[in-house]
Amino acid sequence: MAAKDQNSYIFCNKFGNLYNPRVPFKRALTKAKISDFKFHDLRHTAASYLAMSGIDLNTIRAILGHKSIRMVLRNAHLSDTHQANAVAVLDEKMDTIWSSRAKELLNAGN
Repeated sequence: MAAKDQNSYIFCNKFGNLYNPRVPFKRALTKAKISDFKFHDLRHTAASYLAMSGIDLNTIRAILGHKSIRMVLRNAHLSDTHQANAVAVLDEKMDTIWSSRAKELLNAGN
């Protein structure tokens, strides 16, 4: 068997062996007085931040090791601010009676 690459695992000890970070993670949560948060929640956080940073879904799928984009969609949660900014882009691009710019123009004409 070939020697392990030092970077084979995300979490490894000084010998390159797999290290389970759950125990110190739970200890940190207790110390920080954070409840109702699981190690798995970090996957949701990673997917959400990647999606909100503009990373395409297939790349997120590959990074998180999901088999399908459907799983990425289940894990990536867009913040209210991110969604509001997306709607603001539409508002800026579309000059319709419903846009705030069109309302300003209509009000200025009165």
